[in-house]
Amino acid sequence: MSYELRRRLVGVVVLVSLGLVIIPLLFDFSRDQPLDRRTQIPSAPTAAPVELEVALRPQLLESSAPPSPLFTMEEVSAGSRRFAVQFGSYPDLAVAEQKQQQLLEAGYRVYIRSVEVEGRETHRVLIGPLLQRDEAEALQRQIDNQYQISSLLKAQQ
Repeated sequence: MSYELRRRLVGVVVLVSLGLVIIPLLFDFSRDQPLDRRTQIPSAPTAAPVELEVALRPQLLESSAPPSPLFTMEEVSAGSRRFAVQFGSYPDLAVAEQKQQQLLEAGYRVYIRSVEVEGRETHRVLIGPLLQRDEAEALQRQIDNQYQISSLLKAQQ
């Protein structure tokens, strides 16, 4: 057998084997299975009718005595005062925010209130608010001892 003929036969064998591998990948010769279009979900059950009782409006009893107030305005105004402990007052907002973050990390409820004092803006760092004066005074003593400062007790409306 000549060299040329052997070379052609090897080429044909390679092409046929590649065709056997690639042609099934390109063309799908399997038959599709038909879909079962019947449902297997049971029909919805029927609900029994429910009868609801209609609520009647309650009848108001008329009283000859005028209604008495539950509390007086003096009690409301005295009880609505809130207290806060002023940790410090700073002209620079960044310093006030730094102190606020320090107190927040220590577990206190802290906020900053900006006010104008003598024509300059000042940022007050306040802890609170607290509803009871004795709680606020106890917190003030705790803050003074913990941070070695002289804080102020502020009453708020």
